Amino acid sequence: MTGPIFNVKRVLVTGASGFIGRQTLAPLLRLGYEVHAVSNLHAIDSITDVIWHKANFLDRSHRQRLLDDIQPSHILHLAWYVEHGKFWMAPENKEWSEATIAFAQSAANSGVTRVVLAGTSAEYEWPATSKTPLDESTSPLNPSSPYGTEKLRAWHSLWNTYGDTPISLATGRIFMLYGPHENPQRFIPSVIRSLMIRRPFRVSTPYAYRDFLDSRDVGKALAMLLDSPVEGPVNIASGKTVTLADVSRLIASLMDRENLLVFGEPTSAQNATNYVVANTARLINEVKSQQSISLESGVRNAISWWKQGENHQW
Repeated sequence: MTGPIFNVKRVLVTGASGFIGRQTLAPLLRLGYEVHAVSNLHAIDSITDVIWHKANFLDRSHRQRLLDDIQPSHILHLAWYVEHGKFWMAPENKEWSEATIAFAQSAANSGVTRVVLAGTSAEYEWPATSKTPLDESTSPLNPSSPYGTEKLRAWHSLWNTYGDTPISLATGRIFMLYGPHENPQRFIPSVIRSLMIRRPFRVSTPYAYRDFLDSRDVGKALAMLLDSPVEGPVNIASGKTVTLADVSRLIASLMDRENLLVFGEPTSAQNATNYVVANTARLINEVKSQQSISLESGVRNAISWWKQGENHQW
């Protein structure tokens, strides 16, 4: 099907009011996009020059209406089921992968030329003993959760269907992130909020190796990936190794609460997912995006954000 001829770069961003989505909007505007942000919840009034649309992504008629009304040239698809504590194993993951596949098929028929998905480090097999960074080309893909499985299924379906067509496809495999508007039960906010009220915080797996990136850098990286010609999977991460003990000590040091940390002993269960760190060569060399906010600077910002009050949106 022949699509419209685009005179402007017009992007449709799903999940735009979410933890990650909100951080992509300003970078997309700076890159010259007409930004159409989609949310089932609320608009973000503080970000100007963005055109907001309310829709239920799981409703096929809503998805088609968005494509018909907006006629995007690009799609950045971030919407997914992400309820904290439930999303890893939730049956809803399958529903979201099927909606994602159907949306991409409709987008292709509508003349969209570039689609970027939000993937996850959970698509990889997390190494039990090796300390080799996870690589898009060489690391095994063996998800251990429905979340990772369905994210990978959606990507493989699109790539196998459209990989040899004029539609340009990429997925950003996002590793650990943190920042403003994060769910308060996630690791970094949990440490900050516990120490704020001088309550001891137990780090149950202190020697788990992780790769953290500020959500503002994640948003910028996804915007740059969308604007690039790079196809296939790209890790979105810092590429730097820290342990959960390192991160919690940094937070406690910045808050002068080191005495409130309690560290658990290493266990065999912890070692099963011990090293989750990215190879970021594609992100840096091809997308031309790299970490600009250090872990210390990002954590300082997160502490300040949480200290402003509990009536935040996340």
